Amino acid sequence: MMFHACEMDARRKTRLSKWKIPFVEEYIVHPVDWLSWFHSYFLKVFNDYGRNFWLPWVWFFGLIPWFITIYHWSGGISCNLGELKKFDMWVQKACEVDNTFLMNFAFTLQHIFGPIGLVFNQNAFQAITIWTHAFSIFQVLIYTIFWYLIIVQIRRQFRL
Repeated sequence: MMFHACEMDARRKTRLSKWKIPFVEEYIVHPVDWLSWFHSYFLKVFNDYGRNFWLPWVWFFGLIPWFITIYHWSGGISCNLGELKKFDMWVQKACEVDNTFLMNFAFTLQHIFGPIGLVFNQNAFQAITIWTHAFSIFQVLIYTIFWYLIIVQIRRQFRL
C-alpha cells in the first residue's frame, strides 16, 4: 500500500501536474487529466490513498461544526409545527424554546448518515431557505462519499 500511495502521489505530481511544458505534445493537459488529477488529490487529502484508517473519520466529525455554522448563517432551520405532537420529547422542547443551535445540530446529525438518514427522517425540522436546502443536499452527498471511504478503509484494514 505504501508503494501504491507513493506511485499515485508521483503520478499526480508529474503526469497530472498543472505545470506542463507547452511545446511538447506528450505534456499537453487533456480534460480527462484534470478529472484524474482531482480524483488523485481527493484521495490523498481524504484518506491518504488508503493508508490512514482514521483520516476519513477526522473529516467526518470535523465537518459537523462547519455544517452547523453553514445552516445557521444560510437562513436556518424551522420546526414543523403541524406535526409537533408525534415527535420525541427533546424535539418538542427544542421547538418550544426555539433553540436554534439544537435545531441546527439535530438537522446536521440527521444528514450525516447519507441516504440512510433520509429514510429515518421524521420531518421534524425543515429548511427555511433554498440555500439551506441546497447545503443539506450537498451534506448528504459529502457524507455518502465519506461512508464509502470508511467502508473501503474497514475492508482494506481487515483484508475482507
